[in-house]
Amino acid sequence: MRRAFLSIAATLFLCGTAQAQLQTIITDHFRVHFFPGAEGTARRVADTCEEVFPALAAAYDYYDDFRTIHVIVLDNSDRLGNGWADYYSNTMAIWATAMDFELRGTHDWIKNVVTHELAHIITLNKSRKKWPMQFALVSVSRFDSNPDITFQFPLYHQTVPRSWSEGIAQDGAYKFGYDSWDSHRDMLLRMAVLEDDLLSWEEMGTVYDRGGKFYGEFVYNQGYSMMLYIDQQYGPDKVDELTHHVGSMSFDPAIQRVLGVSADRFYEDWAAFLAENYRRLESEIRSRGYFEGVPLDEVNEGILEYFPALSPDGSKLAYLTSENQDYAIALIKIYDFETMLTSAENDGRKNKTLALVQPRDKVYHDNRTGRWLTKFKPEFDPKRSDIFVVGCMEQPRCVEVFHSPPGTESGNVQLCMRLRDEMVASVQSLNAFHPFENRIFSANSSGRVSAWS
Repeated sequence: MRRAFLSIAATLFLCGTAQAQLQTIITDHFRVHFFPGAEGTARRVADTCEEVFPALAAAYDYYDDFRTIHVIVLDNSDRLGNGWADYYSNTMAIWATAMDFELRGTHDWIKNVVTHELAHIITLNKSRKKWPMQFALVSVSRFDSNPDITFQFPLYHQTVPRSWSEGIAQDGAYKFGYDSWDSHRDMLLRMAVLEDDLLSWEEMGTVYDRGGKFYGEFVYNQGYSMMLYIDQQYGPDKVDELTHHVGSMSFDPAIQRVLGVSADRFYEDWAAFLAENYRRLESEIRSRGYFEGVPLDEVNEGILEYFPALSPDGSKLAYLTSENQDYAIALIKIYDFETMLTSAENDGRKNKTLALVQPRDKVYHDNRTGRWLTKFKPEFDPKRSDIFVVGCMEQPRCVEVFHSPPGTESGNVQLCMRLRDEMVASVQSLNAFHPFENRIFSANSSGRVSAWS
């Protein structure tokens, strides 16, 4: 992500009180700055920077424009995982905590985010206009006439859409094998195509054009897809070549010069390519005897439903839900398949729809992990079907164990244990029971594992 230059100073002041504590690793092309406690991550960042820099710099002919790149490594939060790059000041920041976003698969966080942000630094520096073309304003005026006229037209030093800047940055991580077009991204794009909900070419220019749902993520996703499409249909060299042909008033001329078609025609061809492939897959699935049940969100009015977990004997289903709250995963719900009522409908089609009734139990629980932390997932004890464990955002940090006894009556789920220790000060996102012994293992988003017995 790109941020204003002032964010660099703000970050340094917010992440620590004494700038004198800031330490630096010096490499051939980078200055990696970090605070005490983050040296291990900083060294991984420094190694990754030098590993990917030669290939990225060569691909975009960056060596002639090279200036030392500063990297700030932050490890001051167990809830925030992100990165940003400011190409104008040649600075980028990396958070040590991995961003485990439900709409993207799991990858090597440091290698992925470092390559992504470094690709921003290089590609945006190469695509911008150099001095004196930082900003120009063409102005024509006529005064002392009737009417007076003033006409102004801005010429910017950078005219790239957000979809391209994010797509080409992710393409860099893809080429190094640090990211992939995973099933999460494909699901998001596939459903946008099948539901006729793709962002238009104009809407892909910014993450703020459409509000609600996950349309900001669509910009990243569609931009990434477009780069892969260019790679496959026109050749990988064309992806890199776009960087050198950005116009002074619009990005569209780069499409015409490099790919030989207008930007509008390129978008239409890409959308048609996706529609043809996804609708073929949809037709193949339906031809095999397609069955569709009623999604839980239609029953419970949940905007977000996460991580369903079956009990070992298959009698219960526990999952997290927002119910009717946007971006607030506030409930754990438990279905009991042995006692719940079901109904079947058959309107002459091959398929039947099973309608699930309300769950036997629901428990209010602090699941507000936000965008960056790994989402909590209930995990049943494999040795018994009435106990499950789940992470929690409570302070002080803890892991919670619930008891869900068998039976038809609701309201029986109880919190039976909170696991806390002064050595475990971060959110324990992932939790699991030992398959044979009475132990629980938990891990935070940075990969530290704790054992409870």
